[in-house]
Amino acid sequence: MRREAALGVLAAVLAAAPGAVQTPFKSLAERPHEYVGPGRERTGSSQLPDIPLAWFGPGEADHPQGGDFWRGASLALEEANAGGGFEGRPFRLVPVWSDSPWTAGVAQLARAVFEERVFAILASIDGAATHLAEQVAAKALVPVVSPGSTDKTVNLAGIPWMLSCLPGDDRLAAAVVPAPRPTTPTRRDPSRPSSRSAIPTPDFGP
Repeated sequence: MRREAALGVLAAVLAAAPGAVQTPFKSLAERPHEYVGPGRERTGSSQLPDIPLAWFGPGEADHPQGGDFWRGASLALEEANAGGGFEGRPFRLVPVWSDSPWTAGVAQLARAVFEERVFAILASIDGAATHLAEQVAAKALVPVVSPGSTDKTVNLAGIPWMLSCLPGDDRLAAAVVPAPRPTTPTRRDPSRPSSRSAIPTPDFGP
């Protein structure tokens, strides 16, 4: 009885004030979605002298593992700046790296995002370091472009602003090693009974 009475009172209130019920508290169609990530206090990039981009990798051209990546990133920015940069402002690389990327390296990357106010992250030379940059990007809402990671799980974390330049290891392996054919021929061992003489021989094609 109490439940029916409460429903009756609620129905009476709704019927008495139809306008208040039909008016939404907040209309998302009338107000655009607000950005609440890093740099939200900026009024525009026109006030900045340059556009900083974080480079999460070795910043030496002679580095045995990351030197080629650093030279490639530097050359890309030189060409972009020669073409006018972004709205007349040049791009600037902010190198962030440590021999211990899991501790000091990722901490420096977080500081570059929140103190240097970088617009994007270039990361990194392998899958492990790229995962670290992805963890920072997931919280800071900063896009990441990976030039050297082939770990497909980097793109399975559900972060739409995580971009990879290279295909995953599964795609590379399929292109390098052909898949076995569905039918597998067998050879017979004449020294054993026929029930045990079938030895499968994989056929990987010509």
